[in-house]
Amino acid sequence: MLKHSMGLGVALALAAGAAPAQTPTIEALQASAKAYAGTDWPGTYTRLCIPTISAANRVVPTIDPAGYPTGDLPTPPGGVPPRANWYAPPAQIGDNLYFLGTRNHSTYALVSRRGDIILIDGNFEYATEDEIHKGLRFLGLDPKNVRYSIYAHAHADHDGGAHLTEAAIPGATLIYGEGDWPSVLARTGPHATRYGPQNDGTDGRFITLGDVSLQIVTMPGHTPGTLSFLFEFKDGGKRIRVAYPGGTAISFTNPDPAYYDGYIASARKFAQATAAYGATALLSNHTEFDNGYYRAHTAASLRALRDDDGRHKRHGHDRDGVDVPNRYLKDVPNPYFVGQREVLNYMGVVELCAMAAKLRATGGL
Repeated sequence: MLKHSMGLGVALALAAGAAPAQTPTIEALQASAKAYAGTDWPGTYTRLCIPTISAANRVVPTIDPAGYPTGDLPTPPGGVPPRANWYAPPAQIGDNLYFLGTRNHSTYALVSRRGDIILIDGNFEYATEDEIHKGLRFLGLDPKNVRYSIYAHAHADHDGGAHLTEAAIPGATLIYGEGDWPSVLARTGPHATRYGPQNDGTDGRFITLGDVSLQIVTMPGHTPGTLSFLFEFKDGGKRIRVAYPGGTAISFTNPDPAYYDGYIASARKFAQATAAYGATALLSNHTEFDNGYYRAHTAASLRALRDDDGRHKRHGHDRDGVDVPNRYLKDVPNPYFVGQREVLNYMGVVELCAMAAKLRATGGL
């Protein structure tokens, strides 16, 4: 959350869409982005604004962590990471929204009143069956009710198991952005699939199943066909509007100014769409960007507390040893609800960090 006045005329001019009086420095862009990131989006700021460093240039602290045990199991050379390193249990986020991701990458199921399902993003091939297909069944959802499986972009950490979902759920329509189809079609064997125009994620397209609807906003930059989404879910009967940017990471070394210009233009486009939509929650397909692993399971825990407290009250006695009246729990918002300003802060971080990356890589804006 932005806790203080930034005191930077440049940042305010950028936020308003006006041209700044002078070219801002990399430091000013980074500082502005950090202020907008606050405590809600630190992972996004770190990933987009802090350049990566090679192993050769990394400075080792006095106590080198590399010399001590890690909680991760070793990954076999060229093999699949051990399940213990990535698996996360599924979680119910709201009345009709579910988390089916790993600790690092997110998949969501948006469910209509009738039980029809829109899957939003996928995962690595190795995680698809355990996290998505089995996760649906664990949550009491029938995978055969998946009508659409929409991929924000064609990278293996999000669509590596798309062919498995298509094989397991033949009735599902897979959707990609048009600009990503060349890379999808270049895959061999069962990994490349396209049936026709119904599989294209075009700008402004609505995917509607009964009482749920998702709008596609094309956002090329992370990949040529990156898609972002706007949709609602319900929590306790209350509607929460979501902005879902589909591709956030950016290169720090691309020397082509046009690369950054396209990405920045898309970020501004989606920020405007988000503002017009009135989104008060932000979801990402990387848990580092929206703290999704923790937010999703906090939301599930909150729902369980409300249900548990309600059961005790209906049976005419208090919760044993815990005094958490249900009326207090009703006042606790869904963990994904941050308010419209915080959602736009996220998009501000994306825009300003991308500008800093361009300035660093090309020497100009």
